[in-house]
Amino acid sequence: FTAQKLSAARQHIKNTAINFMEETEQPICRFCGLEEPAGRRKRIEWIECPSCLFWYHKICWNSWKSTANVCSDCARLDA
Repeated sequence: FTAQKLSAARQHIKNTAINFMEETEQPICRFCGLEEPAGRRKRIEWIECPSCLFWYHKICWNSWKSTANVCSDCARLDA
């Protein structure tokens, strides 16, 4: 990727994440696809990727053990 294409791809991902969250009002894990069930007493811990703004369950985020502080998709874009 060129720097310009990478920047455009990241902007598209951010816009998609923002629109998706506005429609659902509930975070949905980008890794496993499950959302936060309404009314649960025990809350699931969530992490938002600072690059693409998608949400991940903490356990899903930790499953790829990235050394970067971004999700696996963003880490691949940076590689």
